[in-house]
This record gives sequence, C-alpha cells and structure tokens, in this order.
Amino acid sequence: MPATHKQPTPAPDDLPRQIACDALRAAGFALWSFHLAARRLTLHDFASPAPLVVTSDDAIEQILAAAPGPFCTELTIDGPQGPRTLRLSGGVTQTDERGDAVLLSGIAEDITGSIRAAQIDRDARLRAEAADRAKTEFLASMSHEIRTPMTSILGYAELLAEPGHPEERRAAFIDSIRRNGRHLLVIINDLLDISRIEADRLHVEAEPIDPASLVVDVCATLEPRARDKGIGFSCVLCTPVPGTLTTDPTRLRQILINLVGNAIKFTDQGQVRVELSSVRSVGGKHTLIVDVIDTGQGIPPETAGRLFQPYAQADASIARTHGGSGLGLVISRRLARLLGGDVVLLRSEPRSGSTFRITIAAEAAWDERLTDDLPAPQRLPEPSSGKTPAGIGGKVLLAEDGPDNQRLLSLLLRRAGVDVEIAEHGQAALDCVNAAVARGEPYDLILMDMQMPVMDGFEATRRLRREGWSGPIIALTAHALRRDRDACIEAGCDDFAPKPIEARVLLELVGRWLDEGRRRAQLAA
Repeated sequence: MPATHKQPTPAPDDLPRQIACDALRAAGFALWSFHLAARRLTLHDFASPAPLVVTSDDAIEQILAAAPGPFCTELTIDGPQGPRTLRLSGGVTQTDERGDAVLLSGIAEDITGSIRAAQIDRDARLRAEAADRAKTEFLASMSHEIRTPMTSILGYAELLAEPGHPEERRAAFIDSIRRNGRHLLVIINDLLDISRIEADRLHVEAEPIDPASLVVDVCATLEPRARDKGIGFSCVLCTPVPGTLTTDPTRLRQILINLVGNAIKFTDQGQVRVELSSVRSVGGKHTLIVDVIDTGQGIPPETAGRLFQPYAQADASIARTHGGSGLGLVISRRLARLLGGDVVLLRSEPRSGSTFRITIAAEAAWDERLTDDLPAPQRLPEPSSGKTPAGIGGKVLLAEDGPDNQRLLSLLLRRAGVDVEIAEHGQAALDCVNAAVARGEPYDLILMDMQMPVMDGFEATRRLRREGWSGPIIALTAHALRRDRDACIEAGCDDFAPKPIEARVLLELVGRWLDEGRRRAQLAA
C-alpha cells in the first residue's frame, strides 16, 4: 500500500488538483515531468515525500525517443530501495512563449512487482516444462527397459516350448530368462522406491548391526561382477569403526549395492575400491563413512549437477549403453538422508573415474568396541531345520488363485518332499482346513495369497484364527510395502513373503515355519 504523507489543507482553488493527486497516489501512480533543456526526469510523490530526480542517460534517451506526443514506455531506474521498473504514459507537452516544448508530463506506474511476478511465473513454467520433458524421456526409457527384458523372457520361453533343442542350449535359454527377470525386478523395485519416496511413505527400521560385516558382505556379493569384467576390486578399512551401530540394515545395504554396483558397471579398466571409516561426533553418535572410488569413465562437470535429479541421467546415452532406471543415485541419496546422512560426489574427472561418499549418522549401540580389521565375508545362514530342500516334508495348503503360480509353487514344494493341496480362493481354503481337521489330518502350514476372488486372504486368515486354527500362516502377496506387511501380520499371518520369491527363500521359509508349527503342536499336546 502506498505510504501516507500528511498534506497541508489545500486552498479551495487547489482542491480539485489535490483530490486528483490523492487518487493517483491511492492507486499506486505518481506524476512525472521531464525538463527537456535540463534533461531531467522528476517523479512526484511516488511512495516518497520528496520528488525523485532521475538523470540516467538511458532513461532520458527512452523518453526522447518516444516523445513528442502521447506515448507509453517502460524504463528501469535506481531508486532508494533498489532497481524499479516504471511504466510512463501521457506525454502532455508544455511550451514557452515561442511555442517550443519545454516540459513533458504524465503519470508513472511502478510495475516492479508485476515484472517480478511474471518472471517467477515464467521460471516456474519453464521448470514444470523441463520436469515434464524429463518425465516423458524417463517413461520412454522405462518402456525400453521393461520391454527389452520382457522380449527376452517371452522369446526364450517360446523357444523352450519347442522340442529338439540340445540341453546346453536349453540351459542358456533358462539362464537368459532368469537374468532378464531379475533385471526387470530391479527396475520395478526402483520405480516403487521412488514412488514411495516422493509420497513420503518410505520409513526406516533401525536395529543394531555390525557395519563392517554388512559392508564386507555387500562387497563379497558384488565382487564376482568385477571379476567377470576383468577389473580389480578391494574393500579396505581405513579407521576403526564401532562393532555395533543402530541403523536400518536393509536401506544401508540398498545404498551400498547401488553405489558399488554403479562403480563396477561404469568401470571397464582399472579398479573399484571401497573404503570404510568412522568419525565420532557430538552426543555419542558416529558417522559411518563409505567412499566408493572407481577408475571408470567419470562424469563431465556440466552434467554432474543432474546426477541426483529424479528422472534424469547425466547422459541420456547411459541408459541405452548400460541400462537401468537411472534412479539409483536419487534413491540412495534420499535413503541416506533418512538415515541421517547423505550421498555426495566428492570427485570426478572424465575418463579418470569418480569418488562417491556415503555418510550415515548412527548411534553406537550397547557395544562400544571398535573394529579395526574387516571380518571375512559371511555365508548366508542355512535353514533352521537343518534339512536339505529335498527333506522338508510336511503337509501344506497353498491358497492361490493364479494357475501359473499354483503350478510353480506346488512343483517347488513337492520337489522338496512337501505334500501340497491347492485352494483357489479364501473360502475354499476355509473349507479345506475344516475338512482336513475333520479327517484328523490337519495341515502343518498354510501359504496364503492375500488377493483372491470370492474371499481374500485377509478375511480367510482372520476367520481361521477366530475358529481356533493355530498353525503357521505365511502371507504371499505382490504388494511389498511395509504397510502391506503390517496388514498381513495384523490379520493373523505369522510371516510375509513378497512376490516374486526365489525358490531357495521359499523353501527356507517353509522349512523354518514347519519346524515352528511342530514345536507349537508339541507344546499344545
């Protein structure tokens, strides 16, 4: 709102002029006059008690170019509060006794705010258009990344259906299907993660971990990729690290796999080196530091700024050459920040490699000991039953509506010595359980798909628990979010297995819960 200045009471003859001036002032206008001989522009009462005199050559030349006669022009001046853009209109000419023009006058409007608002709108529109282009390019890239492995999967599946292929060729077909299926799963997981991150629905589950063991296990998992490419690979402990820290091991592992996997992917010669260190910070917290150093192709400075932007890769040709969603760094940075740290690019030179740093802020758990040597890589634990897959045994009800999944899961279980019966939906599962109990041959375990027609797995599980069935129920679902797991457990399931599930993981899970079911039965006897 224009400033209000105390004015003397005008004489009656000056009242109309004063009213006009007050109206202009209230509307945000000022009066201007330009003395041609003095080449001086004066702004009268423009949010200031004193006239503002402008002697800028640029402003004066603009007025002279527009005059004489009525005109409208815009010019920028340096005012007491910084640059201001004015729109001058009018051009009333006053002359001397000889008829020569001596003074031009009119009204001036301060349009600085409008100009800035318009610029903000333009910038926002340009950003939105750039984001739309990036998303369009990203979707085109994802279409390629999804359709390419699907082409291999479907194509080799058709070839497997043909008779006459030698065993070696059939094994190659199967290997291609498996490899492309896993690649497709990585793409899908990246898309789900970025969707959860942008919706602020990604949560961390902190627990005590051995950070050195976790880093070593990730390196041991990825080392074969480096070996296959003929590049060096090493994992080094640079400073002692706490033996136990409290953080989310799943998310930390995901960050490490993304960063170390990228380093191997983009390095064709030389080596990849992973350096682990720790710094004790204020309040008893520790900052875990992992530097991932490679001698790969490097990142040009002009594209490095796009590394952590969603839906953008540093170079569009990267997706064509190396594949992937291009979301790994974005996801890793967001995850690291959820864990109280960050992911940054420390150094990069084209054709000389890059160094990325992962930092995680974590509290040392009850164990304050420091590890000053890296442990040997640990093997995955064996199933708790101690049996080989062929000796699991037991009687299992598989509640699953998908014919393909029915065949696949029942085949895997039967090969492991499990007696399997199938129910097509939740109501059928209830009927099967009641019939088996009536025969005196109850099931040892139920594998329950949670999305089925007639009655879904949630309702079937709730009814089974209400009716007193105490055996283990494992939820099978294609929904893999934390809230989906919580919903399954709340319904009465004992465990949760997101699809797709590897055969080894399925058999380990079933074997473990069959043992638990037998233990429950013994306690109840």
